[in-house]
Amino acid sequence: MPVIEFLDHRGHRVEFKPRMRGSGMGLATGLTVPVIYPPHNPQRARVRMWRHMTGPVVVMACAAAVFLAVGVFIVVH
Repeated sequence: MPVIEFLDHRGHRVEFKPRMRGSGMGLATGLTVPVIYPPHNPQRARVRMWRHMTGPVVVMACAAAVFLAVGVFIVVH
């Protein structure tokens, strides 16, 4: 799992591991990536790449759709 390191707006060194894991989520060693974080809490940083920002939303939407489909199946049968 990659470890991202950056300097926050105060110049403090911050390290974090990306939350999204799995196929297509890997980051090459030495790759420079954009990072976003709340100014008051740099420990909550995230990689600012499309696949890392939308990944959690897509996973949650798929899980919700499956849950809904199972519920409808149970009600109909």
